[in-house]
Amino acid sequence: MTISSKILDSVSTGSLDTVWIAYGRRPEGPPPRRWKGLVGYGRLDIAARVLLAALYPGGTLERDSALLVYLDSDEPLLLVFEPGCLPDVMIYEHESGEVLVQALRGQVCHRVEPAPRLPELLEMLRGQGYRVLQLSEKGERLQGHVPGTMYLLGLRVDPPEGLPVDGYASIGPCSYLASHVVAYINALKRLGGEAGSS
Repeated sequence: MTISSKILDSVSTGSLDTVWIAYGRRPEGPPPRRWKGLVGYGRLDIAARVLLAALYPGGTLERDSALLVYLDSDEPLLLVFEPGCLPDVMIYEHESGEVLVQALRGQVCHRVEPAPRLPELLEMLRGQGYRVLQLSEKGERLQGHVPGTMYLLGLRVDPPEGLPVDGYASIGPCSYLASHVVAYINALKRLGGEAGSS
């Protein structure tokens, strides 16, 4: 299966309302054996919390959403978490952390290595009909959610400037934890706000 078919079969715009792309830097060395090791492995414990906030906001799997964890480096790694490879219920960080460790080891979901460069990946997904919003405190205030939106946000560091995105959006003027940003946007979705960034 090619890189494009592996990603695009998992993240087709016809079946998903929301796609999250969590950007981070790829740590050196092998992945940890247990979820507690994610803290010392490039702070990927943040990605475990984002996984919960993005795909399990009420403890039950959001079947209309997917999460891509993009770990940038000279040899980028992409982890694709879509509904078909995840459990129906997840509440605790140790659960999402274990899933993340297993994905890093290629045992669950999709592990794409080498991944395409981030601009290429974004163009590929925009070509599938997604509107890509980069989340940044300098963006316009997000007023609601539009189905078919892909949200790009940083885990510990911001994504690079100049990416092929459709706009910048913000939930406020300050820097917030990635998991809090995701939880806020999921709350907008649940409240039924279907406006774009103003």
